[in-house]
Amino acid sequence: MALQKIAIRKGEKLSVNGATIRAHWAVNLEILNDAHFVSGPMVMEQADASSALDALYLFIQSNLMNPITPADERARFGLMLAASQAATPSDYMQAMHREVEQNVAHGLLSAALRVLWPHTSLPQNAHRNC
Repeated sequence: MALQKIAIRKGEKLSVNGATIRAHWAVNLEILNDAHFVSGPMVMEQADASSALDALYLFIQSNLMNPITPADERARFGLMLAASQAATPSDYMQAMHREVEQNVAHGLLSAALRVLWPHTSLPQNAHRNC
């Protein structure tokens, strides 16, 4: 795996392999080994998940950090995807759900988060590291 460089601003959050870290100072980090991370405004806490779409985002984020068995993942993801689709029936949102479903099916969880992020209740700051 290639070296991963991340810039974190003061007060920003970073989730690395499931641990959420908050920076007290602006810092540049280098991740030297295999790690899954979500940084900055893209980190969602469980308390922030206020909709079916947020719950789907949080599930994918959690699965990226702490993978579960494939059978459990597929069943739970399917239920959460269906709930999110029912709550957002527009053609545009259905196409977005299909893209998320394809990304998850191919193991591209970071890509799935990037597709969902603009539609969640998370602040829409500059889209960076994911």
